[in-house]
Amino acid sequence: MAIIREQEIDRVTTPKGCTIEGLNEMEHKGLSSSLIQGMVASFNKISIIKKEQI
Repeated sequence: MAIIREQEIDRVTTPKGCTIEGLNEMEHKGLSSSLIQGMVASFNKISIIKKEQI
């Protein structure tokens, strides 16, 4: 699975490594975790709104 992910990343990043350098730094700072937490928070808010409408 990791090999497939790496191949996909290689397809969309610059050959000299500028993009991956930035992506690695964002990941080191918790980008994936923040995105997931944001999506969960939005989903939870939608769930509350739907319950209030019932």
